[in-house]
Amino acid sequence: MTRIIATGVASALLLLSPMPAPAAQTGEVVGGGQLSLLLFKNDETGHEAESPMITYRLGYFMTPNISVEGRFGHGISNWRNNNADTTGNGTDDELELDRLFGIYLTAHQPLPSNNAVSLYGTVGVSDARMTESPLAESISARNRGASIGIGAEFIAYDGFRFNAEYMHYVSDSGNRLSAVSIGGLYAF
Repeated sequence: MTRIIATGVASALLLLSPMPAPAAQTGEVVGGGQLSLLLFKNDETGHEAESPMITYRLGYFMTPNISVEGRFGHGISNWRNNNADTTGNGTDDELELDRLFGIYLTAHQPLPSNNAVSLYGTVGVSDARMTESPLAESISARNRGASIGIGAEFIAYDGFRFNAEYMHYVSDSGNRLSAVSIGGLYAF
């Protein structure tokens, strides 16, 4: 359902692009980062975990409303799962995000009443590598797939932009990885 809504928002943003453009210029390069709450869920086992993540972003505006962006992220700390199994006994294992990277196409649409605020939709491809350490073992897993997200951006002053977004990064092999983020960008 989230994908359908986000796809609809991204499509609407592309269709509405003739409206007044945000403060972005064609050829503008932006860079910055985000602090995220990463949400992990395994559909097969029911295990869920949350962890902070840092994401670095670098983008290029192909038009005033369309940008292409690369992201690289890594976990700040290990997730500690304390999930009960079917017998009622708890499992105590750790999950670590080793890295997340991807490439995305983003459509920006300023609000008609205020060019300093824009909504955006993002689509792309992500690749995540996680390590799970149940008991004394270490298991590495790689998840990749289509990504989709929505967000809002506030153009503050002199090239600084602040944003808040929800991004669904990966749904692969029963693992779902998404994030709620706040961050900033600077236009070079």
